[in-house]
Amino acid sequence: MSAAKILTDLNSKVSPDIDGCIEDALQIVQTDVTLRPPKTANERQNGFAAWLAKEQAKFWPAIEQAIAQRLSVVPASDIVQQVYVQQVQVEVEKLLRTFALRYYAGLWVSKRMGDAVFLQAPEPQGDYWCVSLGVVNYQESVGQVILDSEGHIIEEQSTTRQQLLERLHGQPFSPSETTARK
Repeated sequence: MSAAKILTDLNSKVSPDIDGCIEDALQIVQTDVTLRPPKTANERQNGFAAWLAKEQAKFWPAIEQAIAQRLSVVPASDIVQQVYVQQVQVEVEKLLRTFALRYYAGLWVSKRMGDAVFLQAPEPQGDYWCVSLGVVNYQESVGQVILDSEGHIIEEQSTTRQQLLERLHGQPFSPSETTARK
């Protein structure tokens, strides 16, 4: 593919080649078995900036190769770098951030609500992230977990176990009723 065509595609809203580069990059990240969530305070601060940079650097060689192969260009070319920076990097970063936020929301939910609750993808809400909660065979969201940009749970804004039970059963639930049902 010519450099001129690639650059035109970069500025276009629709390009199968660029979309393919994004899909290839996301596939590389999603299938990596070494991916671990950010654990240290340094990795979590500034919206996971240090962790995102570390993970993107780890994935760069494979992503660079995939982009070059998809576009039929030399891997170390400026074109590959431009495609990554202008189109692919945002999507890779979004996927990695989703992974980290779901990890921390999942820990909180599993400790407080059990394993019957599943998590939707995090959605930005101003300075915070909202992870909607679902339950199998229940069509709508049954609650939410609110996190700050570093993955810390904002408990006072997040759904409690009792609120979740009340939502599912359509009436106030007392702790004694929950115990009696077991």
